[in-house]
Order: sequence, then structure tokens, then C-alpha cells
Amino acid sequence: MDRVFLATLGCVVLSGAIAAEGPIQPPRLVLASWNIAHLARETGAGEVPRSTEDYARLRDRAASLGADIVALQEVQGAGAARRLFDARAWDFHFAASWIVPGSFRQVQYRPEDRKHQAKLSDHCAIVVAIP
Repeated sequence: MDRVFLATLGCVVLSGAIAAEGPIQPPRLVLASWNIAHLARETGAGEVPRSTEDYARLRDRAASLGADIVALQEVQGAGAARRLFDARAWDFHFAASWIVPGSFRQVQYRPEDRKHQAKLSDHCAIVVAIP
């Protein structure tokens, strides 16, 4: 009888301590999506030429997102993404294919296929914060 009483008392005390701290919060995961409009690797290059000041403003904007994962569209490769996201703090993952505009057909990127060279600036990327 004493064991049952002590076990019950222990559960009541423990549940009171847990309730006092509140419910357990799951970890927070923040996702962001950003169509960067033809982000080029080089200053002044690409379909949307940008200045050094433009890249500085975009870096500030990237830092203000507060995201753990950022999905980027229209990025000219990892070199362009690294101009906004520090490679020491982020992992970069790029798609090897894209959806053909005006359809739902996916095309595999092949460097030897010259007719797709214009599409090189339209890469999609996932940028993941390194914990």
C-alpha cells in the first residue's frame, strides 16, 4: 500500500512540475521561397545586371529572412547563391532539371545540349542552414 501511495504521489508531483513549465514546444523550422530574378555570379552580368550595392542589399535581405531552408529560383549556379548566402553557414543543393515553361514536362539538364544554354540562369536551388 505504501508503494502505491508513493508512486501516485510521485506522479502527482512530477505532473505538477511538468505543468508548471508548460507544454513541450516542438523545434521551429522556417522555410522561405525567393524568386531572385536572374541572380548572376558576376557584378553587372546577366539578364538583370546588378551593382555591388545591389548584392549588398540582397545579402542583407537574405540575412533578415530568418529561415532555416530557402528555396531559390532563377539563380545562376552556386557562385551566384554564395554571393548572398555564406558557404560556411549554408549548404547549396541545385536541381539538375527544370520544368519547361508553359507545360508540366520536366527536362533533364545536359551540358552537351547547346539548345538549353539559355536556361543555365534559370536554376532552382535549395539553400539549407548548417546547424
